[in-house]
Amino acid sequence: MRGNGHDFHHPGYLYSHDRQPPPAAALTLRPGRPGRTMIGAITLLLVFQLVGEVIARGLALPIPGPVIGMALLFVALCVRGGPSAELRGTAQGMLQHLSLLFIPAGTGVMLHFQRMSDELLPLLVSLLVSTVVTIAVTALVLRFLARRSDKQARTR
Repeated sequence: MRGNGHDFHHPGYLYSHDRQPPPAAALTLRPGRPGRTMIGAITLLLVFQLVGEVIARGLALPIPGPVIGMALLFVALCVRGGPSAELRGTAQGMLQHLSLLFIPAGTGVMLHFQRMSDELLPLLVSLLVSTVVTIAVTALVLRFLARRSDKQARTR
């Protein structure tokens, strides 16, 4: 039933007459198996994060568990020859909404605003120094790779 251009009985009722919502099969990675492939891919990501967390806590490493899990996932994907279509699709979907993950960090900043204002100078210095170092290292790596590429092109 449509009223003033919207279908209020459909979950995507904000679509107008000329712009219909996509079929449910278009929202899944594999038609016929709605949601299962995405759940499997997210489970894989979370398992690697869990393994990294167990390693970090079990060995009392100063490296965060999710970073270790990400490195292990990278190694596994290199050995396997790359991500599956399901994992690639899920990761791309998550990256499209990456900005939502910054909301908790922004909330934390607002909750601890007084502490941050008390330590403003050290924070600004560390941000400035880390930014300059990052730009310098990136420039050096780029120069190294450009020279290496030029040498390889001349030898061919």
